[in-house]
Amino acid sequence: MIDLNEKTQSLVIIEKKLITNTEAKFESSYEHWNILNTINHTYSWKSSALKKVELRLDGKEAKFHSDDPIESINKNFYEKTKDYSSKKTIEIINDYQKCAEIMIEKIKGNESSEDLAPQGFDGSVFDYLVYDLIFHPVNHYIFYSVKNDEYGMFLDLEEYIKINRSGLYKDLAILNLNGFMEKDEYCRLFKKGYEWEHDDLYINIKANTL
Repeated sequence: MIDLNEKTQSLVIIEKKLITNTEAKFESSYEHWNILNTINHTYSWKSSALKKVELRLDGKEAKFHSDDPIESINKNFYEKTKDYSSKKTIEIINDYQKCAEIMIEKIKGNESSEDLAPQGFDGSVFDYLVYDLIFHPVNHYIFYSVKNDEYGMFLDLEEYIKINRSGLYKDLAILNLNGFMEKDEYCRLFKKGYEWEHDDLYINIKANTL
């Protein structure tokens, strides 16, 4: 079984680097997040994921898809975290990582259980944790790097994906970007040289630029 703690910890290193090295070049709004907004958004969902698995471990109900609209949930997360400083964000990351390690330990031996995943999620509890702790954040960070021409950020994420794709949820492909990006943004990605050559991911995204 893949060491999920190691995978989440290596992503944390990148996230802290983003906070330190990536400049928030604009005042944030719900329609236009800066890097702290983006990271705090993913951590709001990560924390929610841990709570859902805790409920399932206790034999209680926890839905993958909330009864509330996703847009409403995301706006609430944004309003709650929009003024968080870099220091506050790093504190949240550190506290969360401790909780994640505890949860990953709790499911040990039952990683393949679908009963421990939230109702409505198509996969095991291990897949669910990968989805919300890694897959979802990486998609957001890749999108942010392309949208804001943060090439160094993109390269760090590219390396993370290449190292960690195999065996993780959907092989950690970022095909979910199809739902985030417009055609002109795909084109910008290739004009800026953001590409994985000779790779199915590269081929899939390039196909969307044609």
